[in-house]
Amino acid sequence: MKKAILLPLIALSTIFALTALEVNQSEIQSVSSESIQFENYTGPHKTVDTLEAIRAIGTGLGKPVSRSVSTSATFNLNGKYSVIHAVDSTTKEKLDADILIIGSDAAVDHIKNLRQIIASYLTAAYGYSEKDAATIATFVTVYNAVYRGRMQVFTERYKTVVTDNLTQSKCGLSTKWNEWPGQSQIVIPLSDLSGGLSTVDTSTISDREVIDSMREEDDRGIDDRKEMVELKEREAEEAEKKAETAQQKADEAQKKADEAQKKADTARSTAEEKKQQASQNPTDSTKQKEAEEAQKKADEAQKEADQAQEEADKAQEEADEAQDKADQKNEEAAQEREDIAQDQKEVIERTTAASATPQQTTVIGLTSTSGTYSQMVKVDAANGRLVKGSPVTVIRGKTILPAGNVNITDASGKTVSSAAYMAVCGSASGSGTVKLCLLDSDNMEIQAESSETLADNSVLVQNGSDYYCVILSGDSYVIGKYNASLKLQKSSTVAVSPETPITVTQKGLVVTAPNGVPVLLNVADLSQVKQN
Repeated sequence: MKKAILLPLIALSTIFALTALEVNQSEIQSVSSESIQFENYTGPHKTVDTLEAIRAIGTGLGKPVSRSVSTSATFNLNGKYSVIHAVDSTTKEKLDADILIIGSDAAVDHIKNLRQIIASYLTAAYGYSEKDAATIATFVTVYNAVYRGRMQVFTERYKTVVTDNLTQSKCGLSTKWNEWPGQSQIVIPLSDLSGGLSTVDTSTISDREVIDSMREEDDRGIDDRKEMVELKEREAEEAEKKAETAQQKADEAQKKADEAQKKADTARSTAEEKKQQASQNPTDSTKQKEAEEAQKKADEAQKEADQAQEEADKAQEEADEAQDKADQKNEEAAQEREDIAQDQKEVIERTTAASATPQQTTVIGLTSTSGTYSQMVKVDAANGRLVKGSPVTVIRGKTILPAGNVNITDASGKTVSSAAYMAVCGSASGSGTVKLCLLDSDNMEIQAESSETLADNSVLVQNGSDYYCVILSGDSYVIGKYNASLKLQKSSTVAVSPETPITVTQKGLVVTAPNGVPVLLNVADLSQVKQN
């Protein structure tokens, strides 16, 4: 089954003109080296929306920001998502920021979807390409997860206009999807309001601690890191051009300053001559006046020369800063490419060693993820070690049942057959819902879902090739009989309690009516077996 990207559809706000703004990626980089593992909701959803609908959320927030890059403002999208554009041009100390807020009614529950929102926001607000925005969004989420709740860090690094809008319990991003709505303040550091490719300071979002976190992943985060290096190299090229232009301006400014100083020196020399002539002719009022005027011109010329030199020094400082930035980007990109090459070598060696190792025998089971939910896991039968865990962590009823086979696509792109397991999956909160699901035994992902919604606490019982559970029918609940492909075969003619047990007997199914009375159902058509 082709997987859909899930999120509630949000209406777009009015379209505004694009403007570029710089985000401080250097700040994003200074984070903990702990590995960040996001826990996503991977169960059934009430609605399935398109990728365009998800991106529309970020676009709707980014468009109004694009026309107000120099002014602080708050923009809201249907009360579910908002952004605080917090900037203060009166001070260069510390950082400006955008604060993306996930409202309590928002339904985003997967990190991929959240990154889509952030990426489309960066594109709409600051003109990033989709590719670059996606790279930055990945680092932004990791950064905010590492600094989650660390208000002191935000206070030390961000301007008051930013921290006045943050609270310790909400700042940053939780790694758990069910803690995102109403409890998230995602901070995107801003540095240069003039815009350009370096809107986000990549030196910050890819520092050693962030990279170390990514290296904890099985693939060492190599693909994302490569994208960041490529972005830095393009930044370096642009920085070199800016540095060259800035140096030309600095040289021109210095030339003007030198010429101004030469004029000032000439004026001062003339003033000295006039003063000497005046001192030799104290009674000559003309000589005295000439000396005063000459000194006045000399003072004005020196003032102009000093101002010109000040401008030249400032221009040279800007040129030096531009060159330092270019040098920094080049050095970082070169070092990271070396690190990536080493990590690639280790991954290849590990993969080669694994392929040479005899195929292990594994067993499928469940492990508890909370009081309500379980997760499907693959365990090495030889030593009992965990081999792999399913991305689906919302299996209910602590039950999985074998259900034949399903076709899946393996790592090489081939269609293969995999043993299937049936389970009651999902969460009734947010955009989630509870349905009957089929999970494959290889990737342990959901491959099919029932069309019907199940009771939150429905049991799942097997009788031969039939599977029974409690499904919603109108305003009541009934027993549903399914085949191994999750096709509903029959539903009971009588209502049952949503939490009823289902007991298979030789005479039928024993279930519980809403009033608590036991009811016997015919196995074949689920009609009630009447008492004589």
